[in-house]
Amino acid sequence: MDGEMNIKFKNLSRDDKIDIPEGTILEDCNLSQEKSHTKLSCFGKKVTFIRCNLQNVELWPEAKVERCLTFHRDIESIVEVPITAAQRIKELEVEYGVDTIKQVVKNEYKLSDKVGEAKAVINDNIR
Repeated sequence: MDGEMNIKFKNLSRDDKIDIPEGTILEDCNLSQEKSHTKLSCFGKKVTFIRCNLQNVELWPEAKVERCLTFHRDIESIVEVPITAAQRIKELEVEYGVDTIKQVVKNEYKLSDKVGEAKAVINDNIR
């Protein structure tokens, strides 16, 4: 039995308990999934998606898709892992050489000292 349900502006990306019957129209909804080619068992095959985020959603051939974002790529593979300052310095040392990085750091300290001195002079003159 085909349903005539319209769903708008919903985030259904983590909702596996919702039942979307045949004939439903989803507009401006987020259905993105963490793993690529995820099949959503809660959807009817003949569903219409309009302006939806369907990242990693494996759709039935019968589904209608209009102006939607549709691609497959595991989300965890595009998240950058934060690194410490020490790790970044080591990366830069490998890329530019240890001596170059030491000189840059040394110049930065000299510059920060001069900025600190200038701020102190300005503060003294304001008082």
